[in-house]
Amino acid sequence: MKKLCGIAAILLLFISLTGCSNVTEKQAAAIEEKLQQIQQTADSYCTIQYDNLQEQLDAQQERQQEKDQADYTLKIRIPDVSALDRTDVSFTLPDMDLNAPDPDAFAAGFEGAAMQALEDQIVQENSTLWQNYEINVVMKKAEGNWNAVFSENEVDALLSAIQENIGAKCREWLETEPAYQTVLMADTMDHRLEQVFPIYDYQFAARIDTLELQDDGSYAVTLTYPDPQELFGEAKQLRYDSYVPNGLSLFDEVTQNEIENAFKKDLEKALKGSPTQITKTLIVQTGDDSGAEWTAFLEEVTGLYRQTLDELYTSINQDFVHPAQGMPETSILSGSNSGQKIRIKGGEALADTYVAFYKLSSNDLNEEGTLTLSAFIRAGESKTVYLPSGNYKMIQGVGHTWYGESLAFGPNGLYSQMDEILNIESNYEYTLTLYAIEDGNLSNSTIPYPY
Repeated sequence: MKKLCGIAAILLLFISLTGCSNVTEKQAAAIEEKLQQIQQTADSYCTIQYDNLQEQLDAQQERQQEKDQADYTLKIRIPDVSALDRTDVSFTLPDMDLNAPDPDAFAAGFEGAAMQALEDQIVQENSTLWQNYEINVVMKKAEGNWNAVFSENEVDALLSAIQENIGAKCREWLETEPAYQTVLMADTMDHRLEQVFPIYDYQFAARIDTLELQDDGSYAVTLTYPDPQELFGEAKQLRYDSYVPNGLSLFDEVTQNEIENAFKKDLEKALKGSPTQITKTLIVQTGDDSGAEWTAFLEEVTGLYRQTLDELYTSINQDFVHPAQGMPETSILSGSNSGQKIRIKGGEALADTYVAFYKLSSNDLNEEGTLTLSAFIRAGESKTVYLPSGNYKMIQGVGHTWYGESLAFGPNGLYSQMDEILNIESNYEYTLTLYAIEDGNLSNSTIPYPY
């Protein structure tokens, strides 16, 4: 009887183990199918290795509590390229243009090529390019079939681990890639050229011929660029010549900003010619301090630029702008000052005033007349003048800048003409009180300049 019980127990154990093995075999098949699906549908590069899945499941059977669900921790392998050297992998570097550098584009192209080369290397290499990785899976039975469920977080962590390992190696190689350092230096030089040359067309006309890394980490930079002395001189002449046709005709200062903005446009015109090219090699540092040679070059070109503008500002304002003069004292500016006595009083509220009397040969105010006398009356002051008998038209002007009697206050002054003829008779004395043009009792009308 005892012998029969022992045989029955062994048989039950065999049946149990066989049933368990059947379950883990199906579960292992479901897990493998799911892992392959993850690799095929991942948005980023994903390759993994695994073996003995069923053995791993069998070893974890004792902890399973539910009939239709099981939780496992799987040991798989993911790529590990941390030990690879740059010399172990070859790939084509992205193109680079020293005169249109794009570090971001170069970096993206480099990392893409390096990643593809590493992925190819992973496929070809042996187990030295792999590292152990654990991932959790939940098995669920539905309608007699086992399904493997990996949580979204588990899958994301798996993909991130693979990408980070490969990406870190690509970034490591990028940072030490001489070609990338050259692109970065070319980009730095592009910004430094903006400081040297005053307009974009000039920056564009200058080109970097070579960038050679030196033993101390600096670069020997060979530049070819249009001769600044020649260009600035030509643009200066173009700007000056633009004022010549009108001669001495301006009343307001031509500001430095106005001159510089116009000068830059003339510089664009000068660049369209065939300026002499200069080639120069400079030792340039990579840090914030560009070094003595570049600093001297910068100061040479920018100094010449500022000097040219200063000379242009002086010559234009000297040759084409009427110089302002100090306001005269209350006085007679021109005329014989003989005849009938006329007292001219400046109103307290009135600005300094220019007064001119034109003798008429008729009773027509539109007649040009002959200037007989002119005077300058300071605000609140008076002046006695003398005019021969006759008919006159009187013009007065006010302003802030005096250019001399022939120009008075220039076009920025305000001028008016008395609406009535001023009849000066013998043996009479006259008093004229000047008021603000808008309120004067002499019934004035505003007139244009030149009057």
